[in-house]
Amino acid sequence: MFAYTGGLKGEQGVQGDEGDAGVQGEQGVQGDAGIQGIQGIQGVQGEQGASGSAGYVDRGDDATAFDFQLSGMTIDGAYHDMDLSGISGAGRRLVHIRVSVSVSTPSLAFNFRTKGNSSVRNTFQRSNMGTGVLYRYDGWVYTDANGEIEYNFNTGTYGAIEVLVRGWLVLSG
Repeated sequence: MFAYTGGLKGEQGVQGDEGDAGVQGEQGVQGDAGIQGIQGIQGVQGEQGASGSAGYVDRGDDATAFDFQLSGMTIDGAYHDMDLSGISGAGRRLVHIRVSVSVSTPSLAFNFRTKGNSSVRNTFQRSNMGTGVLYRYDGWVYTDANGEIEYNFNTGTYGAIEVLVRGWLVLSG
C-alpha cells in the first residue's frame, strides 16, 4: 500500500489593488466676531480746592464725658442750635461726632447740619432705628463761622441721646 503524506503546494495568491486614501473633510466655517462693548463715560473732574492744609485734632481721652445728652436737648421735630465753639473753637471746622441713640418709639430719625443750611440732603442723618437697642453712629458736620451746628430729632420716646465730639479738622489756607 502506498500512502502519500505530503500535500501539493498551491500557488501564491494574487495581491489585490491598494485602496484609495479617504476623502479629507471640509474645513469648518469661522464664527462671527463678537460685538464690542460700549465705552464707558468718563466722570467730570471736580474743581480744585483752595490751597492749604488740614490737620485732624483728636480729642482722644479728653472726651471723658458726652458733650450733649437727652436731658439738655429739645426733641420736637424742629432744628435747634448746638454750640460746639467751646469744644472745637470758633470758625469753620469739619467736626467728627458720635451720636448714641436708643428709642422706645420705632422708626425715628435725626439730622445734624451746618447752622443756616436748609437742605436735608446735605446732613448727617440716620433713621429707622429699632427699639430697645443703643445704636452708635459716627458722622461729619461743618460748623458755621461761630462754631455752631443744628440738630433735629423726630418727636417720639427716646431712652437715651448722647452726643460726643470725637475730633475735628482745622482747615487753613
